[in-house]
Amino acid sequence: MLDFDFRSAIEDKIQNDCEPFCEEINKTKQQLQNKIDELKGLAQSIFDETIKPINENVSSHIETLNALQGFDAKDYESLLEGSNGFKTDIATQVNDLIHKHKIDKTEVKNLLMKTIIDELGEESDQDLNRDDDGETLAQKASKLKDSCMKSVFGMRSRSQTSATMTEAKGNEIVERLDKLQKGINSTSDQDYIDRSFKALTNLGDALYKFKGAITYNDTNGSYTVNYVGIVSGVLDIFDGIASTVGPPLSTLSGSVVAIFNCFTNGGLPTQQQVMKDLFEEQNKMIKEEFSKTREFMGEVVGQANLEIFEAKAMGILDDLKSRYIFIASFDGLEECLSDTVASEVTERVDYFTDQSDIFSIRHFFDLNCPKYLEENDVKKSKQRQACATLLYTELVIERNKKHILSRMIGLLSKTSNHYQLVDGYLQVRTNEEESLTSWLEQTILPNELYCTMFHYDMNMWNFGYKSFNPRSMSLAMIQDNTKTALSKLDLNCIDPEAVKDQEALFWQVGDYMYYYNKATFKVTEKDAMDKSCEEQQMIRFSDDQNQDNKAVFKIAKDFGMDLDNEYKRNIICVEPHVDENGENYKPKPVDNCSDGWGEVEGKCYRLFTEKAYNQPVAVNKCEEQGAELYRPKNQTEETKVTTWVQGNYGHPSDYFIGILYDFTLCLLNGCVNAKTIYYCGEERGKQKCGQRVGYHNWDSGQPDGWTPQHGVCITKRNKWDNCYGSLEAGSTAAHAYLCQKSI
Repeated sequence: MLDFDFRSAIEDKIQNDCEPFCEEINKTKQQLQNKIDELKGLAQSIFDETIKPINENVSSHIETLNALQGFDAKDYESLLEGSNGFKTDIATQVNDLIHKHKIDKTEVKNLLMKTIIDELGEESDQDLNRDDDGETLAQKASKLKDSCMKSVFGMRSRSQTSATMTEAKGNEIVERLDKLQKGINSTSDQDYIDRSFKALTNLGDALYKFKGAITYNDTNGSYTVNYVGIVSGVLDIFDGIASTVGPPLSTLSGSVVAIFNCFTNGGLPTQQQVMKDLFEEQNKMIKEEFSKTREFMGEVVGQANLEIFEAKAMGILDDLKSRYIFIASFDGLEECLSDTVASEVTERVDYFTDQSDIFSIRHFFDLNCPKYLEENDVKKSKQRQACATLLYTELVIERNKKHILSRMIGLLSKTSNHYQLVDGYLQVRTNEEESLTSWLEQTILPNELYCTMFHYDMNMWNFGYKSFNPRSMSLAMIQDNTKTALSKLDLNCIDPEAVKDQEALFWQVGDYMYYYNKATFKVTEKDAMDKSCEEQQMIRFSDDQNQDNKAVFKIAKDFGMDLDNEYKRNIICVEPHVDENGENYKPKPVDNCSDGWGEVEGKCYRLFTEKAYNQPVAVNKCEEQGAELYRPKNQTEETKVTTWVQGNYGHPSDYFIGILYDFTLCLLNGCVNAKTIYYCGEERGKQKCGQRVGYHNWDSGQPDGWTPQHGVCITKRNKWDNCYGSLEAGSTAAHAYLCQKSI
């Protein structure tokens, strides 16, 4: 029946019609293969980086064991013969032994020091020469050696175990990706393949973030954890599943989450603890903020509701932490779980949290926070901080729920009877995401509130926590949940109309937060500038110490700040950090002079306005400052100096300078032996500084030789004048005075 005359023509028709479709399928599959190969390479890179410091620790432990083995009995006895147990005394003795045995590796030195001090004890009342317990000194020395060896051996064993776990996880990821590839190769469902590609792309993005979130410091063997990167990676992977891999694709979604879970529990203790530590630190911080802002939190949520509201919020946070710790303990055991155990885990973790408690946080935020945030009232800073705490609490709860759910999906997808639950959880999460997104878009993202919270009020986010930045984490979570390009919203916050009434602004540029202050400071007020930054827990920005300085200065210009005035300064502050040379970031001096002094043409100047009664007194007062009364050298220099004085001091009065109009006698037709000379003070030797000045800058009608006053001042016209300050000590014609000194 199947063999008929037109069969070949029909087959050719089917082949021709299907060929483009098949080509598209194969093309997409090849793209998926490339993506999976990329993820394999990324996995290898991450785990290579992870295992390197672990192996280095193992190597250091082995060398430390060899060093301890190399100490002879006398060495250990010398440690026990100390007069007391002070840590410093023990450290000196250990250092002597290290030097004696020519141990030069820093890691080994540090480990030896720590191990021996831990074993000997640090309490001053310990008698390390305990001869009354029946043991000889040699017996005690043998015990000390054994104890130290056991301690380091234990550390080595733990490091080796961690290395083995890490290597196993790396292999597991490759195996899971291979299985996923086989599943994709066996299907021709275009929709499934497209969604797979999107899911794996999100997985790759998340893993790249995760890779950059934990860095190892070779210098001190420590790890730095970027919590924002971790959180953003977690959200990336989950969003990739929830938004692009919907029902009925449980198998794929479970596989992708399981691969991600391999990375979040890579075997390295730091990685294993990252999310747990984050849960604990965030909960602790939020509780502290509720306590600190309790009075003002009551204004936001209502005093009658405060205790109940606080109890519910803290209860949710603690509950989520417990659920996370419980479900995370099953990482790596998915393949081994029976359906009975999986069912028990599901019941105990129970993802669903009473949404009414969560909605109450949003409700109380909406009730009063927009009012506090939109009013530009510095007296409401504590209420604003309470509002920031509410927002952060809401975002943390939602983020933690997401993370727990991702773990749940990874677990359930590997069971034979519970994998169907994955689709239901995804649907629930989708609804919750839509609710959160809608609230954020309607409440947080409108310009006035968004700009106030994230650009205009620095103190709102001053939670006092250094391990992570609540503001940055909030922004990351808002962006992940709304898929909004916040950089575009940021630009609205610096619009001329938006900032016209704002005196300060803070802005993230690159890795650091900058604070822009429109307040003006004299160029000489260096301490005041630094103090202003310190009040924001920042330091003054040095423009030549950051590669992002062009962007920093553009923000300042758009904000309307003047950074080019050489007499009065607006300032920019920046978060304290380590510069590219590994040094603590310090503010660059405005000039090379000390506080209160300003630099002009390579010298330091300062105008003292408390006034000196005559020129000799002015000379002495300058000398007390390690300086001398200003003696202008030429017209060009003097113009620069007087311009600087006027710019910084507003020229409050005539001021003494080191110029003297010297003459023997003045008659109607002129003065006898008249000359303009430099004045240094009689007691310092008039002749020493009495050389003639090479130019003059007398005001109209000056010098006035008919009067007995000879002290010279610079006037408000920036000209020289006999300023009626007699060289005699009894003069009362007091003036300000200008001092100069070398840099």
